[in-house]
Formats: sequence, structure tokens, C-alpha cells
Amino acid sequence: MELSNLVWIYSLLSLSPVVLGVDGDTCKDIDAQACILMAQRNPALCQDPVLSRTACPQFCKICRK
Repeated sequence: MELSNLVWIYSLLSLSPVVLGVDGDTCKDIDAQACILMAQRNPALCQDPVLSRTACPQFCKICRK
């Protein structure tokens, strides 16, 4: 298998938790207080596909059970 194919497969597998949702131990806010403050400044925080999944998944209630 070529190196480029391996890189592509690794990238796909690495991104799958972001695309499919957050679950298990990864469903923790980086800083719960920061999520509250960010939401006060930006009420659309949980509609942001990056911040909602990486920084504040628990606050935005996108965790799988």
C-alpha cells in the first residue's frame, strides 16, 4: 500500500470522532467555565461545528450515551 493511501486512511480515522459525534471519555469540556463565558458572548456557540465538538461538547449536549 502506498504511503499516500496510508496517510489518507489515518486522516479519515482520526476525523471520524469529530464527524460522527463525541462519546465516552472524550466528552468533556476543556474548561466548563470558559464554555459558559463564551456562550454569554456568543449565543451561537453550540452551532459552531468546531468549538461545540472540541471545546464544549458537554456544555452543548452533543455527547453520545
